[in-house]
Amino acid sequence: MSDGRANDVVGDGHIVVHVSGRLDVVAAKGFEARLTAHIESPQPLIVVDFSECSYISSAGLRSVLIAAKKASSTGKTLVLAGMNQMVREVFRVSGFDKMLTIEPDAATAISLH
Repeated sequence: MSDGRANDVVGDGHIVVHVSGRLDVVAAKGFEARLTAHIESPQPLIVVDFSECSYISSAGLRSVLIAAKKASSTGKTLVLAGMNQMVREVFRVSGFDKMLTIEPDAATAISLH
């Protein structure tokens, strides 16, 4: 997974965190650190854009869940967006799609939240 913050876009009241490649055990720690840093920023909305993510493991799911709990406890909104069919299926099978807000794409996530 690319861990460069250059892929993270700060907008008016939101941050879009782009995930690319595989969000597996190797990438999950860095991803979690990126999300935590953004949750601590003044932006109220954090959108995680999975449109370039080809795979997510249980470690990646754990990072997303930890970030969602941190966001909730600080009054921030975390929205997931742009999942391909395979990544979306992992969220569905794990039940995470019932616990987290998922939108079809980042633009929709920004406009609705």
